[in-house]
Amino acid sequence: MPTASELPIDTSATAMGNVIFGNRITFDTANFYGADHAPNLFSEGDSTAPGIPPSDIGIILSADKVTGNPNDTMEKEDGERDHENDDDEEDDDEDDDGDDEEDDEEDDEEEDDGDDEEDDEEDDEEEDGDDDEEDDEEDDGETTAPCFTAGTLIETPKGAVVIESLQPGDLVQTLDHGPQPVRWVGTSQRMASGADAPIVFVKGALGDHDALELSPNHRVLVASPLAELMFENCEVLVLAKTLVNGTSITRRDDGQMVTYVHLLFDQHEIITGNGLQSESYHPGCETLSSFDSDTRDEILRLFPSIAQYGPEGYGQTARMALKPYEVRALLAG
Repeated sequence: MPTASELPIDTSATAMGNVIFGNRITFDTANFYGADHAPNLFSEGDSTAPGIPPSDIGIILSADKVTGNPNDTMEKEDGERDHENDDDEEDDDEDDDGDDEEDDEEDDEEEDDGDDEEDDEEDDEEEDGDDDEEDDEEDDGETTAPCFTAGTLIETPKGAVVIESLQPGDLVQTLDHGPQPVRWVGTSQRMASGADAPIVFVKGALGDHDALELSPNHRVLVASPLAELMFENCEVLVLAKTLVNGTSITRRDDGQMVTYVHLLFDQHEIITGNGLQSESYHPGCETLSSFDSDTRDEILRLFPSIAQYGPEGYGQTARMALKPYEVRALLAG
């Protein structure tokens, strides 16, 4: 076996391993380890310490995969050196080398086991994510645009006004930007059945507000310290349909006619209806497709940036909008 001063510098760990152990062993993968920049004196010797042989620097050569039997090679080479070195020193060296190799093997096994566990955890997380995405896709099957129902009282600078009486240009009180003019008012009639059945909030279901009905995809403002911990936002927007609990928040699936009213502003706003804060209409791809062609054309004429850039042309939502699985996590907490 070569001495430290005979080892090549500016070389790879695998090449050095082959030099140390001879031709009977082939290093497939190996790594240098050591304090500070010690390994660099071998792998980058000329740039790290030009002209200085790194014979006094201690490194660990860790073999990840080898072909052959290192014990055979070591025993043969050690036998050839019996006449040159003290027997006790050779035994100590062999024991130390054996301990180092065993330690390296144990480290490699622990790393492999750790990697396997991490892979399993990642697989489980991916499966959970796939399930959540599938649930979200099912939820997104409802295309009813975010809207209030006729009769809802909307807060304005002059007081509460029945939503269907509002006209473009009328001012509505918003949470973030004060009084803002309505740009567009839309109405649509649906059967209160299936995906079009409104969500009913009894008085006080989410705080100090009166009873009201919203479309399933209408997003309600929810403020929670837990939301701050989970999503770094203390106020988030939550789909009305994800809050259904069978008691204070239910779905009215009675087949009766329901009139939905949409309010559109220059930007997405938080407004108050029957005392509950929720969103104004945000023209996304799915919601635009729920309107007839004349209504879509009207909105696109008012906001040509939507026609050019899609929903991004209108701007972001007023608050972070949670996905259904995120709402479940928030409510479970």
